Amino acid sequence: MHQSPICPLFPNERFENGIVNGAEWYSVSGGMQDYNYLHTNCMELTIELGCNKYPQSSELGKYWEDNREPLIRFIEQVGIF
Repeated sequence: MHQSPICPLFPNERFENGIVNGAEWYSVSGGMQDYNYLHTNCMELTIELGCNKYPQSSELGKYWEDNREPLIRFIEQVGIF
């Protein structure tokens, strides 16, 4: 998202150094990220793929094709320290 054109839905959003601070968008207390970190010592990750939180179903195939290989590469790295 940090390399993409500015999202027309949120024209004032900037991703300094490619970092998105999700808590600036919305805060969730007691969610899965909190539970997994506190009770299983496991880090949770939220991957934001675009600026539209609820894309049309007709767009989902494109999201999958654009992100399938990076997701597979990410999963392959899970067991590597």
